[in-house]
Amino acid sequence: MSSPSNIPYATDKASAIVRCIQHAVGDGIKEATHGLKTQNGRIGTLWDIMNTWLSNKMIVLDCIAEKTRRSGSWEIVSVFDPDTGFICHVMRETRLKNLLRLWVRGKELYHYARCSASIFNLGRKLEYEQGTLFDVESSTPNEEFAKKTTSQILSDLKISEKDVKGHFLVAFESQSDMLMSVRAVMYNEKNELVAEEKWSKLIDVNENSITESSVNFSDASNNPSHGLELTGKALERKKDKLEIKIFNIEQQDNA
Repeated sequence: MSSPSNIPYATDKASAIVRCIQHAVGDGIKEATHGLKTQNGRIGTLWDIMNTWLSNKMIVLDCIAEKTRRSGSWEIVSVFDPDTGFICHVMRETRLKNLLRLWVRGKELYHYARCSASIFNLGRKLEYEQGTLFDVESSTPNEEFAKKTTSQILSDLKISEKDVKGHFLVAFESQSDMLMSVRAVMYNEKNELVAEEKWSKLIDVNENSITESSVNFSDASNNPSHGLELTGKALERKKDKLEIKIFNIEQQDNA
């Protein structure tokens, strides 16, 4: 039984996307928030850094990278590669997994990723059989709305639908300002994983190591307690706040 097919994407372009993500979650966000007393906009700042790098780096590789405004004020960047005809978007792995659960229940069907899969990957087949997780008829977005969403993406990229051969997502995980994993995934209109490519091998391990070792924890600016020891109750409160912060990040980080 074979696995999902690979996504034919040039290594230099895949590496550039990974580099943009790695910079945003590492040096980029640290430089942007260094010295700030509060970081209420950290999530948005990270994505602004990543989207700016994607726009600047991918154009050098003859790709088109333009922003698209979603419902509300949140903006994303769509990347189109003329050589493959693929459009791609970047999102966190946790967000993708959450969306997949919602799509199974027939929710969040009008998300740009779901609409793109329904229009651009229509008819793509699996190379092996697997069970479909949900009723296709009740869990696909309205075609008119999906067309409206993808038409906006095409308009922003200044290309036509006939130029597009498919759509995929670049899903990543990060921890403590380090990029941990990246993969490219392609879903069809039935929400089946029809293609996958592991991009973690493209992560610059040296940069991750430098990022990790460059933090001087003896420096007062990197030590919020300034040498003071916390009591048992204070440690419990700190743990509770950390759990709440992690929950809020998963809820807010909905790119």
